[in-house]
Amino acid sequence: MKKYLILLALALTGFVAKAENYVLKVTLQGSTSATYVLDARPIISYSGNDVIIKSQSLEDKYAINEVESFTFVDEAEMGVDNLTQNVTYQFHNNVFTCEGHDIRVFNISGQQVAAGNNSVSLESLEHGIYIVSTGKRAIKVMKN
Repeated sequence: MKKYLILLALALTGFVAKAENYVLKVTLQGSTSATYVLDARPIISYSGNDVIIKSQSLEDKYAINEVESFTFVDEAEMGVDNLTQNVTYQFHNNVFTCEGHDIRVFNISGQQVAAGNNSVSLESLEHGIYIVSTGKRAIKVMKN
């Protein structure tokens, strides 16, 4: 039942996102949230007990029992207070940003190929798929 309610909420709120970037806020159990700033509308799907968030350049997943809701947010509503209370992931123009976090980038073989604090440029890396680690999260990113 929870899957269907989330899908319905996505269908209704997905049409609201009109900004150049799409801002998707994932509210998790325990009043925490993650915010994704994406340059393409994400696709939300389910596989087993996981919810998968996927866009042209990013893929992440959560256990379905962790997720309370998904919300598309207008970028203008994302003030400094909201950004400091949440974890915001952004991948735009080959730069991965997650303010206030150490970021490590690994190739598919598991070798660390880049690192930084707050942001890391993937510009010098070859086209391909990379794993970006920020704290306790690991996100798959596709560099075009």
